[in-house]
Amino acid sequence: MISTRIKITLTIIACICTTIATPSCVWEQGTRTDQPKKVIFETDMCLDVDDVGALATLHAMADSGEVEILAVCFNEVHKSGVAAIDAINTWYNRGTIPVGIYKGKLNEPDNSKYLDYVAEFPHDLTNETAPSALDVYLQVLGEQPDKSVTIISVGFLNNIYDLLKADRGLIARKVTELVVMGGLRGDDFNLVRHNLVDQSEYILRNWPTPLVISHHGGSVRTGAKLSAAPAENPVREAYYRWFDKKYQGRSSWDQLAVLYGVRGVAGYFDKVTSGKGELRNEYEWEMKPGFRSHLDAQLSDDELADIIEDLMIKPPWEATSPVSGESVRKWDVFELELSGPSTGNPFLDVTLTASFTHGDSAIRVNGFYDGDGTYRVRFMPPEQGSWSYVTSRKNGGQAPILRSLWQENRGMPHLFHRAFGAVYSLFPEGRVQGLPKEGTVGAVREPPVGPHPNPLPAGEGTEIAASR
Repeated sequence: MISTRIKITLTIIACICTTIATPSCVWEQGTRTDQPKKVIFETDMCLDVDDVGALATLHAMADSGEVEILAVCFNEVHKSGVAAIDAINTWYNRGTIPVGIYKGKLNEPDNSKYLDYVAEFPHDLTNETAPSALDVYLQVLGEQPDKSVTIISVGFLNNIYDLLKADRGLIARKVTELVVMGGLRGDDFNLVRHNLVDQSEYILRNWPTPLVISHHGGSVRTGAKLSAAPAENPVREAYYRWFDKKYQGRSSWDQLAVLYGVRGVAGYFDKVTSGKGELRNEYEWEMKPGFRSHLDAQLSDDELADIIEDLMIKPPWEATSPVSGESVRKWDVFELELSGPSTGNPFLDVTLTASFTHGDSAIRVNGFYDGDGTYRVRFMPPEQGSWSYVTSRKNGGQAPILRSLWQENRGMPHLFHRAFGAVYSLFPEGRVQGLPKEGTVGAVREPPVGPHPNPLPAGEGTEIAASR
C-alpha cells in the first residue's frame, strides 16, 4: 500500500508537469509487440568453459530486453557449480534468479579448471542451499503462461529427463520449444557422457513439444576479448583459468544454442526439418516440421564470433552515478543515471522503474530514456535518513541494482509552490518533439507561516514522475 504522504508527494510531481506543459508531458510507456523470450537455461558448466560464455551471452540479451531468464539449472554435481553460476548472475545484477542442481548421483563426475575460482566472486547460493533442479522446473513452469517457455540445454539431459518423467503434461502446456546443444549423429559428449545415453534417447522419443538440435560452434572461437574486461568480471576469470592464465578463443557450441534459443533463425541459421539424427546406441530419430529439427549456420564463423563476443564482453546494465553514500537535501532532486540498451526504440521498448525505500516508506517512480544508451530516474526524498533503491525493467526480466542513498537534513523541508522563478530542466534538450527544452518548475521556497495556501487533498496522488 502507498501511504497518504507518498501519494501527496507524487501529486506534487504531477503538478510540476502540468505547470510546464500540457498533459502530453507525461511519457506514456509503450508495449512491446515482441515480448522477451522466457528462458530456462540448463547447463553442465564444469569441464568446458563455453557454458560460461553462453550464460554471459544470455545476460547481455536480457539487458537489451530480448529475454527474461526464469531460472538456471545445473546438471553436473561439482561442489562449486551453483556458487559459480550464482556469482555470474550476481555480476549481471540478477542474483535472485533461481538456481537448481541435479540431486542424483552422476557416474564419474567431471572436474573443472575454473569453477572454484569463479565461486570466490560475490554470491549467496551453494550446492547445499540450492533446491533440486526438478523442484525449480516444476515451480517456475507452473507460474508461467501456457506455451511461453523456451528451455535451452547446453549440457546433459538428466534434469530434463527427471522433469519429463515427473510431469509430461506440464511440459506440453508450458514449453514452446526445447533447444538441445548436441551432436546430430554420433554425439560423443552431451548426449552420452556419464552413461546418460538412455536418458537422451527417452527425451528424443517422448518430448511433447518441438525439439531443435544445435550442433555448430566448434570452429567459432570466442573469449579472447575478455582480456579487456574488468577483473571483477567472473566470466573473464573463468576463461583466464580455463586457458591456464591466458586469454584465447574457445569453441562456441553453447553460445550458438543460446543465440538461436533467444533470437530464432534471425538470418543466422536455417532450420532443417528432413533427414535423421542418430545416437551412439544406434537409436535414430526423424526430423519432422514443427516437431524435430536441427540447425545449419548461414553466417560465416567470423561473423558468428563477432556477434557472440560482442555480447560476451558487454558490461552489465548498472548504475554509473551517483555513487553510494551521496547526500542530497530533502525534496531536492536525486538523479540516477544508468547505461542500457540503445537498439530498437528504447523510448517505448524499455520500461524502467525504481523503488525507493526508507524504513516503512516505499516510493516507486518511472525512469526514462535520455538517448545514447543512457537512462535516468529522478526522485525527491521526503524524509531524512538512509534511502535504498532497486531498479528493474519489465521487458527484460529484472536487473536489480542495490545502492544506498544518504539524505541529509539541512533545515526544514522545501515545498514546490506555483510561482515562477527557479528554472529546472526536467527534459533533456531536443529529445521529445513538442515538449519544451526547459521547463519552469516554480520557486523552491521555505514553507510559509500557517497553512499552505493550496493544500493538496490526501489520497489523490498519481504514480508518475517527471519523465518523458
